[in-house]
Amino acid sequence: MREAEDLWMQIWTGTPPWANDQDRTINFAKAVTGEAARLATMGVSVKLSGSARADRLQERLNEELIPFLRDMLDVGCAAGMFLLKPTPDSIGLYTPPEFTITAVDNRKRVIGVVLYDTKATPGLLVRQGRIPPLRRDALCGFQPRVPAGEGQNSGIPCESG
Repeated sequence: MREAEDLWMQIWTGTPPWANDQDRTINFAKAVTGEAARLATMGVSVKLSGSARADRLQERLNEELIPFLRDMLDVGCAAGMFLLKPTPDSIGLYTPPEFTITAVDNRKRVIGVVLYDTKATPGLLVRQGRIPPLRRDALCGFQPRVPAGEGQNSGIPCESG
């Protein structure tokens, strides 16, 4: 299954094994996931109010989640699913195999999950070239998780231009 996921990600990023200088791809997989993400996030808004905590959460959502939601969903469509984990400093985006679902309820909602510290997205996907360069600017606000003992988070650098 992992080989199939890797092949799909290669196809999604426009670098399938069969592409070369003479045979290029039109990157149809990326177009499909991008359109699905666009349609799913069209008109999305979140409004929290009623307390100082709600105001802080609203500000954080406006800065760290809403502007990147379409790109996150695009990655999630490509990976099959994704999880968001808020931390005090950032919102982590996890795709398989960076987590394992351990429990679901009778309505098939995830109620248990194990997140692995060995990988992080979108930082990992960018470093591996799985997210095309034109999408990196949209993801520059995220701080990828760093495994314990490996130093500070450097984040995804924002290219100035």
